[in-house]
Amino acid sequence: MPTLKLNGHDMLYIPDVIRGSLLLAGVIPKDIELILADLDILIKTNEIKSFRQVDNYILDSLSGQTKDAYQTIVDFKNARATDKISEPIILILGGASGTGKSMVTAAMAYRLTSTRIMGTDTLRQVLRAQLSKENVPELYCHTYQAYKYLKKLDPDVDPVIQGYVAQSKIVMGSVRSYIERIISEGTTAILEGVHIIPGELGEIEHKDNIIEYIVHPPYELHKSMFIGKSIRGELKTVSKDLSIREKEFQIARKIQDYIVELARKAGVYVLEFSDFTEAVKEISNRIILRMKKMLK
Repeated sequence: MPTLKLNGHDMLYIPDVIRGSLLLAGVIPKDIELILADLDILIKTNEIKSFRQVDNYILDSLSGQTKDAYQTIVDFKNARATDKISEPIILILGGASGTGKSMVTAAMAYRLTSTRIMGTDTLRQVLRAQLSKENVPELYCHTYQAYKYLKKLDPDVDPVIQGYVAQSKIVMGSVRSYIERIISEGTTAILEGVHIIPGELGEIEHKDNIIEYIVHPPYELHKSMFIGKSIRGELKTVSKDLSIREKEFQIARKIQDYIVELARKAGVYVLEFSDFTEAVKEISNRIILRMKKMLK
């Protein structure tokens, strides 16, 4: 694999990293491949020997909004490399089960070249190893099933919401610890999951480097994605009985409406997710704007 100079040191040149940054800047895939093909030739012929030259070549190849966005990405990476900015970008994606969080996470992880990707389901599983089913049975199920296992219910609050909140409150402590750890590491990261309660992250939520979204598809799309996990066999822990999945979706949608209501009250961004390309574009633009703010 080819190496290029970065601050006087030889570093691996990985085209996928450049590709991700170009996607984040809004460059269309066809143009990206042309730029990368030209770079490949220039690197092989030793006409380009450093990452600074790579960035300059790319900037000369772009114009308008995409050039401005890519310049921001370059400036942000340089500021991070020289410790002018210590905080990493941390993207948080919340929403109920089946809202498309994982799809958006995969797209954004590629654009951010993030090596830290965590789902709150994983944090929940770790907690299960520490907390017994006998003591916290509501932790040993999906969020839309948790209400069935609560020992005490408030008659004035919807039991479904009580179950969701009860399980999420247990996981939220680990969510905060994970975010604090990532901040101390200084590593770009993405955290996604249903257990992220808008407004519950406290001071973390108001940091410039934290970008939090609730992924919110319209009703029919949410239903399609939720039930589709069972039909396509993507998730082995859910029922294959479509009548059961239909009922579970109604519960999940109730949780989603609750999360969105909390998000709007807390000032957390709600991503109206009806078009995948547009949704990814909105988050990408938000990240670029946040980078500009942090650079100032």
